[in-house]
Amino acid sequence: MNMWVKRGLWALSALGLALVLTVVGILVFVDPNDYKPEIQQWFAHTTGRQLEIKGDLSLAFFPWLGLEIGEATIGNPKGFTEPVFARIQSADIKVAVLPLFRLETRVGTVRLHGLQVNLEKAADARVNWASWSSDDSAVTDEEKLAERQQLPPIYIGGLEIEDAGLVYDDKVTGVRTQIEHWNVSTDVIETGKPLDFETQLSIRQSQPKVIAGLQVDGQLHWDLVKAEYRFMPLNMQLTVSGEGIPNQEQHLQLMLVAVVTLDADQMTIEKGTLQAANMDMNFQGAINGLMSEQPTVDMDLRLATSSIRQMMTALAMEIPETSDPKTLGALSLDAKLQGHADAMSLKALRLKFDDTQVTGHIELPKFEPLTIRGELQWDNINADRYLAADPVASTEGSAASNKKSVAPVPVADTPIDLPKDLLRTLDVLLAIKLQHVQFMKMSTHNYDLGLRIKDSVIDLDPFKFDMYDGRIQGKTRIDIQQAVTQYTVNIAMKNVQAEPLMKDFMEMDFVRGLLDMNLDARMSGESVNALKRSMTGEVQYSFRNGVIKGMNVTSLIKQAKGLLKGQLPAKDSGPKETPFGNFSGGGPIKNGVMMQTMKLDSDHLLADAQGNIDIANETLNIKARADYRESKTQVGMKNAIPFYVKGSFAAPSYGLDTSSVKTLIDQERTKLKAQYEAEKTKLKQEADQRIQQEKDKAEKEAKDKLKDKLKKYL
Repeated sequence: MNMWVKRGLWALSALGLALVLTVVGILVFVDPNDYKPEIQQWFAHTTGRQLEIKGDLSLAFFPWLGLEIGEATIGNPKGFTEPVFARIQSADIKVAVLPLFRLETRVGTVRLHGLQVNLEKAADARVNWASWSSDDSAVTDEEKLAERQQLPPIYIGGLEIEDAGLVYDDKVTGVRTQIEHWNVSTDVIETGKPLDFETQLSIRQSQPKVIAGLQVDGQLHWDLVKAEYRFMPLNMQLTVSGEGIPNQEQHLQLMLVAVVTLDADQMTIEKGTLQAANMDMNFQGAINGLMSEQPTVDMDLRLATSSIRQMMTALAMEIPETSDPKTLGALSLDAKLQGHADAMSLKALRLKFDDTQVTGHIELPKFEPLTIRGELQWDNINADRYLAADPVASTEGSAASNKKSVAPVPVADTPIDLPKDLLRTLDVLLAIKLQHVQFMKMSTHNYDLGLRIKDSVIDLDPFKFDMYDGRIQGKTRIDIQQAVTQYTVNIAMKNVQAEPLMKDFMEMDFVRGLLDMNLDARMSGESVNALKRSMTGEVQYSFRNGVIKGMNVTSLIKQAKGLLKGQLPAKDSGPKETPFGNFSGGGPIKNGVMMQTMKLDSDHLLADAQGNIDIANETLNIKARADYRESKTQVGMKNAIPFYVKGSFAAPSYGLDTSSVKTLIDQERTKLKAQYEAEKTKLKQEADQRIQQEKDKAEKEAKDKLKDKLKKYL
């Protein structure tokens, strides 16, 4: 037994010595550089591309079997700009010898220095890497699994890639992207064990000119049999600067806990966070069709920021001036993101900013042109908080003062800066509902809106909401096809409380009652005043069961009729208001001026008026008449008293129309004089008649006496 053991040991020793002598002989007598032509010829025959080994080849045997190669290049196919497809400065790969006898493969650290790859898409859309791709579509999933199960255990001491680069030159788009200073390092790569890795690189792009620095590190859990790769986690830091980058530079941090399953062609993101521009985004979900031409995304998103203002500052966005500095605070967004590179949707949308919450869904079926569809529900928004503070202080005084008229204050203009370039590219169809909106101090509720943007025309139809116990509905069109924006407005108002409307909207308190109104108007311009000056159309309105404040028309009538009687004007008595059952009016609108005809009636008063209301300059000039109503059946006015209302919207004045009253007085004087002359003539006629009668009577009596005397003599 011992003899056979000794013989066996001797045989192994002899074999080992023979191997050592063989290797020594190879190392001494064989130069691998002598075989460069054969290697290059074999490569050209196999791939159809030229391999040029410029550097030296060197072999190592024990304890590692390895190959070191100096500078080498692989040529490009014909028809491409660069002659070289890939270049390396040096490469080093080696395998431990002894584990090979145990059918194990232990590879040392793989080192690659100065790798440069030139990818190119020609003007005819040909690419220079197409011939390297292989088609394994005929291989079944079972065959792929069987191949992976037959793979031996893998052990690689690590991977070191130093100063690598890649260029992608797209001749179709004219964009050139260049990766530089790409360094990769890993720890031991061993089957069944996690892999720590890190990489750094810089990126340059020609159009637009952008420079980026990228750092990535993480830990990879990998299973070749299952073709499953789990990142726990993957950390990425990106710094980008250049043309179109807000504030010239932006920073982004990304963290992923994700699983890539090649058989399912899917990446499952168990946890993801993104930090950029003072925003934090958390997400989880899946990317399906990972290796396809159009991967699809199914992701749950949550975006949050503590300050919209800080976010806008970070993105170099102009922060609008707001009357409330506390606006544009916190923002959060929750949604389910689904779609692919050409279409996207946000479902289960929940957006909250400041005190407003929006729910619904948004779909983007196309990006070219940008097409938006969806439904949104808003709970409440105070739009006044987001408007700029009024630079012109409002004029003091009651709108219904009978003081001397205040000179009109120039109305501050407000530009309307529509993003026309963007709007002209949009195709939008949205249904919007809002519970409560405060705008220009008006409190409104229960909005039902339809927004349509297409072919440079913006339609708001329907346009319905409740306001001050009434209902408003209509439609609005904004046409930006021409250089000057055109507006068309159709509004019907029903049973709206006029008093709070006027107070809140116009800061005027001159009327109380239920308001019905119909307005059809066309406007054009790029500012509020331009719209006012160009307004053309027609308006009809009616106030019911109300009061005109600050004006006692009954007192005016008393004063006027006292003057007609030659009496001094009496002081105003009673409240400064005029009750009415109906106060209606309307008429055409031309170039911002409303040409109005109005009527008022109540149980004890009748009035009518005509005049102009200048919307652009916020002034009015109305001439009116009024008279007592002796009975409810009375229609016309018997003794109408003229008065005026004129001045600014903020402080109008009213009073008797003295010129018209003087005319009435002259008319009354003429009338009285005529009555006097008539009475005088009548009295004279009566006196003459009586004198004649007395004369006739006296003559008759004289004749009768004469006859009596004559009878005596005869």
